Amino acid sequence: MKTRPILSWALLGPAVVGAWIALRLSVSNVPFADFPSLLMRLALGLPLAILGAAILTAPALYIGSAFMKVKARPSAMLKQIAVGLDGAGLVMLGLMPAVLFLGATLSDPIAATLIAAAALGGSVVFGVRLLFGRLYETGDDRLKALPVYGAWAVVSLGIGLMMTVRIMKGAV
Repeated sequence: MKTRPILSWALLGPAVVGAWIALRLSVSNVPFADFPSLLMRLALGLPLAILGAAILTAPALYIGSAFMKVKARPSAMLKQIAVGLDGAGLVMLGLMPAVLFLGATLSDPIAATLIAAAALGGSVVFGVRLLFGRLYETGDDRLKALPVYGAWAVVSLGIGLMMTVRIMKGAV
């Protein structure tokens, strides 16, 4: 039995959302000649923004966890971050039928883009929540790590949001 590569869902989910946004925008207001660059920008940019935010902030999570005396091994933490990202990507793919339906029935491409962005954001928040439960297994560890994890989650989500907004700014 072949196993799938780690981070495959994490890259595929945002890429599909980005491709949908590019397609929806191109139907309404983007000249067809600009479609390939828009597709590349969004289908590659959104997964890289999410992955980039995780890579940039993972060391801070490890250091904060160690400071709070929570059992943290770098290899286990990186694996669980990848699992959390995969979970978020899988949720994005699961939400795509609803995003496709709502986006196709709306006449305003900006509203369709906002629905896709909401699915993207909700999926990432789900992945962050999933990561907390997998990183800190005991109640004592969770209690000690909650302030550090909460601060890390806010900063990570903020960095990811800033990256995503920059990527989408040129598209809309």
